[in-house]
Amino acid sequence: MSILIASLIIGILSLDTTIAFQVLLSQPIFSCAILGWVLGDPMLGLQIGLIMQLLWINIMPVGASTFPEGNVGSMLTCAIVILTNTPEHENLIFTVAFAAGIIISAVASQLTVMDRKVNDHILDLTLKAADEVDFKRIMQLELAGGFLYALIIFVLMLISLSVTKLMLSVLMPALPVETEQLLQFVKPAVWSIGIGLTLHLIWNTQKNRA
Repeated sequence: MSILIASLIIGILSLDTTIAFQVLLSQPIFSCAILGWVLGDPMLGLQIGLIMQLLWINIMPVGASTFPEGNVGSMLTCAIVILTNTPEHENLIFTVAFAAGIIISAVASQLTVMDRKVNDHILDLTLKAADEVDFKRIMQLELAGGFLYALIIFVLMLISLSVTKLMLSVLMPALPVETEQLLQFVKPAVWSIGIGLTLHLIWNTQKNRA
């Protein structure tokens, strides 16, 4: 049930990326905090959101540009960490969740391109409905476009969360204890990369203003 709820929330929040709203609600710092609150661990959600926000801060969803769906990947990482939260395997869980988020951000990017092609067709139908002054049809087409994208992300998250949770259930008892110690540097490394990218962005912004 938790996987279904997480997938549904991510599907809805993903609409903010490019399809609708665009009020930055899908940014990791906000979306992961919301996910954490819904899944019962708001502080962990906020922590993961901050880490992922720093990592993807250079990529902002603007208009029709093509970009890795870091927001979707971040929400997946957050959901995996919260749903499989086990203190003795904390580093393994974060490493797998982070890797899954990176992979899914690329997959979701390609799905977004495909969805835009479908939306081009929906736009043609909408323009035809506008010529016919059919407001009901226009509303139906607009809702259909948003629903389709949310459904795509929902299914992607449902599959990703189920597979990753199953994989972790196999890995956690099978891997030696030393693995957890070896992976303890992954989260600090991601923090460092995120801070470095943020400082680089600030440096470039200040340089461009000069």
